[in-house]
Amino acid sequence: SGIPKVYSGRNGIDAWEMPWAIPRNPLKMVYVSTPFRGLGSLLSKYYPRIKERVKEAELHCYYGWESADKLGATSTPEGRAFKETVMELVKQPGVTWHGRIGQPDLYREVASAGVWSYPSDHREEHCISAYVAQACGAWPVVFPVGALPQSVIFGWKVGPESFVDAVIEAMHTEDGREQMMDWTRLWTSWDDVASSWERLWKGCPA
Repeated sequence: SGIPKVYSGRNGIDAWEMPWAIPRNPLKMVYVSTPFRGLGSLLSKYYPRIKERVKEAELHCYYGWESADKLGATSTPEGRAFKETVMELVKQPGVTWHGRIGQPDLYREVASAGVWSYPSDHREEHCISAYVAQACGAWPVVFPVGALPQSVIFGWKVGPESFVDAVIEAMHTEDGREQMMDWTRLWTSWDDVASSWERLWKGCPA
């Protein structure tokens, strides 16, 4: 009885900070993680094929290089070359490089998008961006690696060969979007995380 020595908890979001009633462009994709976790392949392998099939498609990139620069990831020859390549690729038509922006602005940007496109092979330990995207109504399209099969409840979890088709399908899917937003805001909030810990301390099922 009592609390187990090892308990698998989870992260949460401040659901009340997520905006409502933001005009949405379903053909807008967002990328909100460090560029090293998939932006290169998104820009070089997938976006051009998406843009070829959906002329009005947009890709908006956030996060920036500040953290990578401070940690020295862009000071090596490989890191410097990768950064230069990405900054050339973001010059493609329909791509907008925003760099790092504040959290409220980021939430509004994600809430105005149709798709959170994240073709990453990185084995996430959780990926809070998955919760934010779903709470804001941007359909996830991801590779099912690391923690993403658990953090991504809605959307598309596909392999590289199906990524382009999945993004285009997500762009043209409205049914279920509000359900995704409502469910995520309710069940991934810090309030719900706190309730699960409270139930655990009281000896109830979490």
